[in-house]
Amino acid sequence: MFNELRRLSTTDADRAFLAKVEAGVSEFEPSGDEYIRLVKEGKLDQIPPIAARTSGYAGQLDSLGREFRDQQLKLLTEAQSGGIRSSRGTRSPASS
Repeated sequence: MFNELRRLSTTDADRAFLAKVEAGVSEFEPSGDEYIRLVKEGKLDQIPPIAARTSGYAGQLDSLGREFRDQQLKLLTEAQSGGIRSSRGTRSPASS
């Protein structure tokens, strides 16, 4: 998924944001997998420390999601006001 998104990223800000999301997911996955494994094995007494870690990661990813939403709203506003230009320096169809 990240490779596909990288190809769509057109600005340094896009690429930096994607790198933050990818790092967050990479940090979350091992703890998430461990959490699921412990639940399946019925080792519920071992979950609280894992849950605290996964909760922290989920909070980080939630913040990134809000940041992404804010970026998209800004782009939409710019497009509606005619302020977005394509990478070739001409107005994009959305802003014409």
